[in-house]
Amino acid sequence: MTGSRHWLVALLLLLVASAALSIAVQRNVFPFYSGDRDEPVYRYQAQMLADGHVTIPATQEQFFRPWLSGPVDGHLAMAFQPLWPAVLMVADVATNSMLPGLAFGVVFATAGVYALAAELLRSRRLGLGAAVLFALSPFVLLLAGTYLNYVFAVGLGTWMTVGWVRAVRRSSAVAAAGAGALFGLVLLTRPFDALLATVPLLVFALVSRPDRAGWRQLLAGVAAGAAPFVVVTLAYNLAVTGAAFEFATSAQSGGTAAFGWGRRALAPDYPPVNFTLLNAFRATAQNLAALPSWLLGSYVGIPLAAWGLRRSLSRARPDTMLLVAMLVVFPVGYLGWWAIALTVDGAYTGIGPHYYLPMLVPLSILMAVGGRDLLSRLWDAGSRSRWCLGVVGILAVFSTAAFVGPRLDVNRFVADQERRQAVPILAAVRSRPGRLLVINQREPHPYIMGTHGILANRPTLDTRVIFAVDRGATGVDLLRQHSDRQAFRTIRQLEPGAPLGSIHPVLVRQRILRRTVVDLNTTIENRGTNPIVIAYARFGHHRVALVIDTASRRGTRYHVRWRLSGAGVSMISPEPSTLRARYPRVEEEPRPQGPQAGYAPRVDVVVGATFTNRATAGDPDRVELRYYARRVGSRVEFLTAPEQWTRIGSPISAWLPITVGQALNVSPSTPRRP
Repeated sequence: MTGSRHWLVALLLLLVASAALSIAVQRNVFPFYSGDRDEPVYRYQAQMLADGHVTIPATQEQFFRPWLSGPVDGHLAMAFQPLWPAVLMVADVATNSMLPGLAFGVVFATAGVYALAAELLRSRRLGLGAAVLFALSPFVLLLAGTYLNYVFAVGLGTWMTVGWVRAVRRSSAVAAAGAGALFGLVLLTRPFDALLATVPLLVFALVSRPDRAGWRQLLAGVAAGAAPFVVVTLAYNLAVTGAAFEFATSAQSGGTAAFGWGRRALAPDYPPVNFTLLNAFRATAQNLAALPSWLLGSYVGIPLAAWGLRRSLSRARPDTMLLVAMLVVFPVGYLGWWAIALTVDGAYTGIGPHYYLPMLVPLSILMAVGGRDLLSRLWDAGSRSRWCLGVVGILAVFSTAAFVGPRLDVNRFVADQERRQAVPILAAVRSRPGRLLVINQREPHPYIMGTHGILANRPTLDTRVIFAVDRGATGVDLLRQHSDRQAFRTIRQLEPGAPLGSIHPVLVRQRILRRTVVDLNTTIENRGTNPIVIAYARFGHHRVALVIDTASRRGTRYHVRWRLSGAGVSMISPEPSTLRARYPRVEEEPRPQGPQAGYAPRVDVVVGATFTNRATAGDPDRVELRYYARRVGSRVEFLTAPEQWTRIGSPISAWLPITVGQALNVSPSTPRRP
């Protein structure tokens, strides 16, 4: 076997290992997605493309609006460009799984790093070394196991660089056209990265050909290669946003997710970030400080790359300037992107400062150069120097391993949270026959996949089970629209005495009562030692609270009937006039503030009981059920599935989603003679 075949076999083994590792990481580290909520959106857009759509009907906005979508020109626009979702779609159609798409992304990127390093350094050995340093870095290993598009985009940008370097060196219009086509593909994946990636290419061309000889031919080739994909990009923008030069990320967010400084947010109803120039520099510094910990060799790799840079400067100036420009352009360019402030928290222990993943390509190449030079020098210097080489290797291994454990722990925590909060819901709906409508638990933001990515719908809503956003009493309209489905609502519960980590979701059957009058037959049981028991109810802004006993004992039960009507709420049993006191104060549920307030579901009916040792206590123990209801003319529309809450008074002073079945039972009914 010739030497070239040896390198080819080694490269193929590396690529196969990269593909296998990406699938293994997804299965074992991110079985329910990472903490980055963009992941399920890419899968969702892949399903949209498989259905032949690039937008969603506006009719889904109220109850089925997916995360990172927004209303634009009479439809819902998704946030991301279509190429990576298209790759996932093709993988799914071909293999019935999107996982091969992840494998393709990392194989494509790793092969690009090999090709670029071999082209610049004119060495297959260094090319393979750079590819190994790239593919086996913790940064790539983790990101390649997600459905995010960063690794694939790096592959496109790297191959574009390969094409441009060959075009400049060989005056090849064909290679220039290939670089232009790849630029167009990056534009269809990460548009801003496409623009940034061209800066190092211009630097390389200027340093390689300061006289600009042959530039016209090269630029013509680039334009010819890029033109079809630029047209596709503009056409996609026009179809999604209504404007050829407006990209979907900005349009779906109503302009809140835009470049530059000021108030920025993922969506108009999402908490904004006040992104200033000072914030930009601070976030950049924090992300860059974390970047070395994601290298193979961790912080040992930085001096190795610095040594490789020094050695490269003495040999090939254009190649070195290209690598330096590739290192600098992304942190400088992303100074104006507000979301770098969001990556700071996960820069060390999440999925890393992922906007800077393209920097790993020049770092891997420089580390390969520095590593080869250091290895040859120390190996030839004698046994003592070889010992130093061994120490450096041990430090590299241990410094890499030191960061891997905490990262795995964080991502295991994310997976465990999903196992407790979302997987039980999937198990519950799978165990129930028929067509189901499941209204997700109450959240401040109105999105499917916003909290739990695995609780997702098909874009066409044509599956046996569909998930809906909790919109309060307007859920009546939702249940009527899908009257052919059994309706359930997810509610968080914590059994009395259980630790807080045991909060879990349950499915409660949701039905509609539409009557002139609705009675709530309530049984209250004193489970503690407080002597004063107060029954209260609220319908909209109308509140009633009455003391029903001032000498209560543990285990005593009380039967109270509340009546809801167009006039409000009233106690009809026991007779209010027989009660000895009125409770002067009932605390209302806090209302959300800010842009998201208009989306928060209103809890319009509350039935509860207070247990205290004095009637004027400001922080008593309480239990209550929270229902949705609304008035429609002279009738009341009432949804039967309540949330159950317990308030633990002073000194804890906290509301908990604890089941109150033992202390408060409510049976909604229709009186015989309304």
